[in-house]
Amino acid sequence: MRIFLAVTLLALSGIASGLESALPAAQQQPAPRQSLLSDMRSAIASGQPATARAHAARLLDLGHPKEAVNWLAALDDASPLKLRLRLHAGLVKPDAAIARARARAAKGGGAEWWRVLADAAEKGGDGTLAVEAQEQLLDAGEPAAELWQAYDREARAAANQHKLLAGDDAAWLELARRPAVRPARSRALLAYLSRHAADRETRLRAQVRHVHSLQQGSLERAAVQVYERYLKNG
Repeated sequence: MRIFLAVTLLALSGIASGLESALPAAQQQPAPRQSLLSDMRSAIASGQPATARAHAARLLDLGHPKEAVNWLAALDDASPLKLRLRLHAGLVKPDAAIARARARAAKGGGAEWWRVLADAAEKGGDGTLAVEAQEQLLDAGEPAAELWQAYDREARAAANQHKLLAGDDAAWLELARRPAVRPARSRALLAYLSRHAADRETRLRAQVRHVHSLQQGSLERAAVQVYERYLKNG
């Protein structure tokens, strides 16, 4: 009920046509790389492995895998962070990382396994999994800054695969409805249309279906938060 109230408020706020300008804000300015490396050395030297792990993860998130992999030996072999580092170092292939992380995530292993899946999906070129992983991260209350970019990439890939023309919103909606289309890919199409469809009615219809699909996938928190910024700015 809360989700559909949110959608109703979205419609009443009159911002359906302005979603393009309301994409998630940029993340805070990252800490300098050298500062993180220094902090990691200090954390390990002072017997604070948890702090060192946090810094290693931050280096990965900032796009510095070469520096982060220097700390492989300090990590637990069974940890998701070590698997992420091995993936970025080329020591494990994306398919193998996906298989292991999916198995652990299915057993309630925690959001960090979805972070592994997000990285492996990007390296392996699996756009549908990239969307799924970002949605799961958002639902777990984790940063999911790449979600809307993943939606756009996957929607365009689906349209290209099925030879749909840009601007043929009805055909994109019809593709999203097909039972054979995986839910994450369907939501990517709906999310894309919610911002880029030519008319307001189609944008709003796509928003409603997008939110409902998240709810059906037991991603209620994500369903609320994915449009939360739009509601606040309405």
